[in-house]
Amino acid sequence: MPRYPRRSYPGSVLVLWIVILIAVGSVRRLVDSVLAAPAGEPLALDVPLSGLPRDLGSWTGIDVPVDKRVIKVAGTDDHVYRRYMDESNGASVYLYAGYTSRPVSMLGHRPDICYPANGWILRSSREESVVLSNGSRVPCLIHQFEEGESGAPLVVLNYYVLQGRHTAEWSDFWGPKWRRPNLSRDPSYYVAQVQIVGGALIPGMYARAEANVREFAALAVPQIDCLLPKPAQTDTQVAGG
Repeated sequence: MPRYPRRSYPGSVLVLWIVILIAVGSVRRLVDSVLAAPAGEPLALDVPLSGLPRDLGSWTGIDVPVDKRVIKVAGTDDHVYRRYMDESNGASVYLYAGYTSRPVSMLGHRPDICYPANGWILRSSREESVVLSNGSRVPCLIHQFEEGESGAPLVVLNYYVLQGRHTAEWSDFWGPKWRRPNLSRDPSYYVAQVQIVGGALIPGMYARAEANVREFAALAVPQIDCLLPKPAQTDTQVAGG
């Protein structure tokens, strides 16, 4: 694994994601052993998440490579990981979106647990919403972290899409219904998580970092929704095969 200067924000975020995904992989393997149901081959989307536009308003994105071992451990069927830069002011954010047709495998991905486990200090978490151009609101969580060594701020906006419905609560897919294997391989029985990460080198600059992730989220949310399957059944049905 490459080593980066600790205060190098882009490198730090990349290394952080790799460490987080490897760590939560152990949780996924434990869950799979309890359920005694292998994940099988990834279920392909009609349009992969990499089909997300690289140009969103004034933001332009470039893919960030992720090691194949990390992809396997993460347990998602599809993902996209990009760095977007705002050409108008030089701001940058990182976008991660992961889709899985086995909702139970997403339970280990929680910023408020994974980031502190890898050295970040959680300053606050609060429920907010992303306001889209049509006036609708998408629930999300805003987490403020601080790098222990330097005090550099990091803001993570995350939310889930559960069978086409936006939610900020991981507990919405925690129950027994979501732990059954998707034997029918129904792509509309899924959960996706979106994380948008922004930071600054100057301690205390949370407001600027949060403004960046909010602005980008308002553009990205509708585009991500277009790539996810439309639910073929109601939330009360289970695609357990």
